[in-house]
Amino acid sequence: MRLSELGGRRKPRLAAGPAPLHPGGEDRFAAEIARRHGFPFIALSSRHALVTPEALGPSQTSALRAAEIRLDGDVVTVLAPPLDHLPVLLAALAAQAPTHRRFAVTTPRRLEARLRASLAERTERATTSHIAARLPAFSARTVPTPLQKALIVALAALFALGAMLPLSVASMAVSIASVAAFLGLALVRLSACLARIGRRRTRPDLLPDEALPSYTVLVALYHEAQMLPQLSAALDRLDYPLDRLDIAFLVEEDDPATRAAAEAAVEGRAHMRVMVVPDGRPRTKPRALAYGLAFSRASLVAVYDAEDHPHPDQLRVAASALAAGPDELACVQARLEIVGARNWLQRQFLIEYAYLFSGTLPWLAAAGLPLPLGGTSNHFKRRALSAVGGWDPYNVTEDADLGARLARFGYRTGVIDSVTLETAPATVGVWLRQRRRWVKGWLVTALVHASRPTGLLDDLGGRAALVMLLHFAANILSPLLYPVWLIALALYFLGVVDPPAGDTFAGSLVVVAAATGLVIGFGSTFLIAVLSLDLRRRRDLKLELVFLPIYWFLSSWAAWRAVGEILVNPHSWAKTPHEPTPAEPDRPRRWSWPAWLRLPWRQRRQPCE
Repeated sequence: MRLSELGGRRKPRLAAGPAPLHPGGEDRFAAEIARRHGFPFIALSSRHALVTPEALGPSQTSALRAAEIRLDGDVVTVLAPPLDHLPVLLAALAAQAPTHRRFAVTTPRRLEARLRASLAERTERATTSHIAARLPAFSARTVPTPLQKALIVALAALFALGAMLPLSVASMAVSIASVAAFLGLALVRLSACLARIGRRRTRPDLLPDEALPSYTVLVALYHEAQMLPQLSAALDRLDYPLDRLDIAFLVEEDDPATRAAAEAAVEGRAHMRVMVVPDGRPRTKPRALAYGLAFSRASLVAVYDAEDHPHPDQLRVAASALAAGPDELACVQARLEIVGARNWLQRQFLIEYAYLFSGTLPWLAAAGLPLPLGGTSNHFKRRALSAVGGWDPYNVTEDADLGARLARFGYRTGVIDSVTLETAPATVGVWLRQRRRWVKGWLVTALVHASRPTGLLDDLGGRAALVMLLHFAANILSPLLYPVWLIALALYFLGVVDPPAGDTFAGSLVVVAAATGLVIGFGSTFLIAVLSLDLRRRRDLKLELVFLPIYWFLSSWAAWRAVGEILVNPHSWAKTPHEPTPAEPDRPRRWSWPAWLRLPWRQRRQPCE
């Protein structure tokens, strides 16, 4: 099955990507038209000094069609109308203005880039400090505080050692925390299982072209030059009116290779542009997104990653769902699916995404509870995004933080029946870096939103606040406690150490409760994974669930590393490298033992030569 066959409409004219609007390049086209009418063409760049009002705002740059520059001591008006309108405009201007030599011509893309560059430093400072200045209680800029760091160190020591210390208050506290974490994990996943059984997916009635709003797509890129051909082709397939579509590639100032690849990808495509994000700190994806948002004027905003293959109708489905939903519906999340799963680690990642995006998130959305967004394929109403402050540059899981902040401001988040294909990390090292960043960001987000419990309860109410905290506990405490209690229980049952509270009824009760929590946690995860794989028609992966305990050990290693990293470098962004992949869902496969578990005599013999 191909991506285009997954549902929805797709216009044939976009099947292979739009042809360049002006063969030979925009500069050559504009220069030729200007020469025919006697006007000079200027390849506007940073060396040309603008005479622009200081009151110009970032979002106004794409609306301007002219600007004044200083050239050889004179002030020249540089015109940059839409290229298809350029011949008529220059003919009319040449016919009626004997002083037309005070005018020059450039392309809209060059004018907008020059205007953005003139505002870059000011905009970068404003967007980086926006959340901290406007909503300091929701900013991760100063998190963790010295007191929070001390508490993290104390709790980490408690978790690591408490379960091994018999007859101690510490071991009892760790036991209770362990039971609460695993039962909370089970509660969320079992609730999702019960809610998803027999539920059919629904799609909104798609809006006609004339009713579709303007849309900005933001794609933050860093060291992704090799991904641009695939990415631009995937975004070319989006079925949306090009006159209302604005795709912005956000590249960092110190990444010339990605910038060059992005410039080549947007050549001849008026609905695509490249935005250079000024050098600054912290160097994070949400900082780039916040900068790009400042230059956007569209009604809706979407976020994609470099490796994404969104379904061609995804923007239409999202725009229609947001239009059909209540006013408080501020964001919809598309479903993410993993492709190219070649090894057991990638297949475990595929399973994890299956029960997250086909089980947990749909249940949270249907129940009107806070939704921890994915980092890609989320679609926002621009006014709601601005109302909550946008992305926090200092939070490395900007998606989960933004989902919590939307809920606290009274907005709702939904899910849509549209798919985006992604790739999973291929090696343990890359996977650990990504997961370490995720756990660190979840911990920062939990510290930000739980630092004022009364405010959290007032904003969300008891039920929503409890579910949100349980979800964070499932992603933070469970991987931290999993190896501690698994090892501790083994030592207890082997008689190497005494249980907490000694050989008493209370001690036995704590051990039984902890073991029960582990079993229920495992059982709920197996159940939601099986149901989600059934929904995705990937029953061939069910036997892969036997390796889930090993996968959880990897998650634990990443979680403990994240605890150490949050103390010394809480805002660093561990980049996940990507490789081009085909835009095709994985086909069901026959299960076989992983290569590292295959016995020598089970290998197929090679024929003799």
